[in-house]
Amino acid sequence: MSMRKAIALLIVGSLVALVGCVSSTSLIAQFSPNPSRGRAPLRCSFDGAASYSPEGTITAYMWDFGDGHGHGDSGPEVTHTYSEKGTFSVLLTVFDATGASASVSHNVQVEGYPPVASFFYSPETNSGVPITFDGSASSDSDGQVVEWVWSLGDGTIDEGEVVSHTYEHVVEPTVFTVTLTVKDDDGDTGFLSKKVTVYGCNCGS
Repeated sequence: MSMRKAIALLIVGSLVALVGCVSSTSLIAQFSPNPSRGRAPLRCSFDGAASYSPEGTITAYMWDFGDGHGHGDSGPEVTHTYSEKGTFSVLLTVFDATGASASVSHNVQVEGYPPVASFFYSPETNSGVPITFDGSASSDSDGQVVEWVWSLGDGTIDEGEVVSHTYEHVVEPTVFTVTLTVKDDDGDTGFLSKKVTVYGCNCGS
């Protein structure tokens, strides 16, 4: 065998060995969250069974749920419940028989509760008399109400926590549907409707 051919075979053998080495460390971590978005409390399932090791065996699945909680070697399928709103990065780290590891992460979006609209009004009175509508009792359990919009039943729209409105030119008792829509700091909305009776004005009689 010539020296040139021997060198060529040595180079090829080295490349084959190198490729084999790279392949043996191509550990892949994969998982999917289900669901990946929803309202608290949100119970999620995580399936890491698609993770792959060229060595044939994954020996450990380590889960970090991104909210200060995690599981040790819990297997490829786990569940976790999120009780607070927020965006959480879920991390899976897998290990194979050679001691190699690989990681992957996905986000879970946990939404808060919508606000609760509440209001009262006074007085229930005649046409031409101002009525006060107070939405200060509206609330949001995981944030704050930032917007109050009133539909006052006669085509009038107003904004604010407390508003005043006068129903004009009502001759006979008339029922108006008043709707308060509130928005919280997450952009979620809630609404409440009430019937308001306005009595006819006896002006000039």
